[in-house]
Amino acid sequence: MTDRTATLWAFCICIPLALTAVSAVCAQPEEPKTVAEVYMGLSSGPLAQAVVVDLPDGLAMHAGDDITITRARVAEAIAAEPLDKSKRTLLEAEAFYVLETLAVEPLMTSEARRWAAQQPGNPAGSGDALIDSYLDHIADQVTVDEDDARAFYDENEGMFGGQSFESVKDALVPFVLQQKQQDAVRAHIGSLSSRTPVKVDAAFLAQVAPKALASVVDQARRSGRPSFVDFGADGCQACEMMKPIIGELEQTHGERANVLMVQVREQPYLSSRYGVRAIPVQVIFDAEGKEVYRHTGFLAKDRILEHLGTAGVE
Repeated sequence: MTDRTATLWAFCICIPLALTAVSAVCAQPEEPKTVAEVYMGLSSGPLAQAVVVDLPDGLAMHAGDDITITRARVAEAIAAEPLDKSKRTLLEAEAFYVLETLAVEPLMTSEARRWAAQQPGNPAGSGDALIDSYLDHIADQVTVDEDDARAFYDENEGMFGGQSFESVKDALVPFVLQQKQQDAVRAHIGSLSSRTPVKVDAAFLAQVAPKALASVVDQARRSGRPSFVDFGADGCQACEMMKPIIGELEQTHGERANVLMVQVREQPYLSSRYGVRAIPVQVIFDAEGKEVYRHTGFLAKDRILEHLGTAGVE
C-alpha cells in the first residue's frame, strides 16, 4: 500500500395524501449521509465525503463511472502485508483506512487525467508520472512570504534554541514553503471525495467501523469532554521533551479533559488514519469531538493551555 495517493444525490417520491385523493404530493427523501457524518473520526481523508449507500454484494466502494473496490480486495491487501499477529490485528481493525489507501491511486489518476486534458499541450505521462505532474501543479500554487515564516517562528520558537528570527529567516522561508506545499498536496488528496462522487457500502462500514472506533482516541472523542492527544515515540527528542508536560497536564487537567499519549510505533495504523506524518503531533478536540487544533513538533505548555482554553477547558 502506498501513502500517496471520493459525494451527493437524491430523487423525488410521490406519495398519495389519501386513498380517495386524486392528487399526490412530492416528498423529498433525506440525502445519503457521508462517511464523516455517520462515523465521526473514521476518516478525515480521501473518502470522508463519500456517501453511505447500499452497493451490490461484494463491493466496498464505487466511484465515477468505473472505479470499484471489492471487499475481497481490501482483505487481500491486509493479508499481503508482512506483519506479526499483533500488528495484523491492528491493521484489520483499520480496514476502512486500507480501503482509503487503495482508493487514492485510481481517484487521483482519474482527476489528473481530467486536469491534463484541460492544459495547453496536454501534459504527457501516465500513471505515477501523470499524478506527480498534477500534484506538482497543486504545490506550485502555494506561496510563502516573510510573514508566514515569522508566524511559524512564533508558533515554534522553542525549537530554535534561542536564535533570533532574523538569524534563521533566510533558511526558514524555503522550509515553511516546503511544509505548506506538502500540506496543500495532502489536503488536496484528503478531499478527493468532495470533487468526485464516491459511494461506500453501508454494510461494509457497519462491519468495519466499530473496530476502528474502539480505539482510545476515538473513544475519547465520544466522551463528551475535550481531548488532548499527543502522537509520539520513545527516543524522539521532541517527544521526550513533551512527556513531562503531558504528565503535568494529566494531573492538573485530567478531570476536565482527556489527556492521551499514543505511541506511533505501537499504533501505526491509528496514527496514519489521524494523518500523522511526523512526530510529535499534538491534536486537540472539543467536547463534541471536532478537531480544533493541530501542531507538529515540540509544543510548550502555555501554548497547549491556550488552545485547550479555546476548546472549552478552563
